[in-house]
Amino acid sequence: MGAEQMECSWQPLHAIEPDVTGTGCQRLLAFLLNGWTITPLVSWQRLGIYRLAARIHDLKRDGWEIQSTMQSVQNRFGEKIQVAEYRLKNIRVWE
Repeated sequence: MGAEQMECSWQPLHAIEPDVTGTGCQRLLAFLLNGWTITPLVSWQRLGIYRLAARIHDLKRDGWEIQSTMQSVQNRFGEKIQVAEYRLKNIRVWE
């Protein structure tokens, strides 16, 4: 194959950028189907979705089972706050 041989490099899952095409719900669903969890900040930064809870509601309405848990994080002012973290229920990710 010589110089034409393509090199494949492995990247950790968190380094892979999500597909940025489609609607907000489509981008969110693709993100969740990869087995990732999402918070409002990640939603805004990586998917351009400002109203994450509304998109989660849309996906639930369409029949997707989405689980939420509350996570403690520190905001930029050093205050401890609670944010929702969402994931698809019963999804099996290849390891």
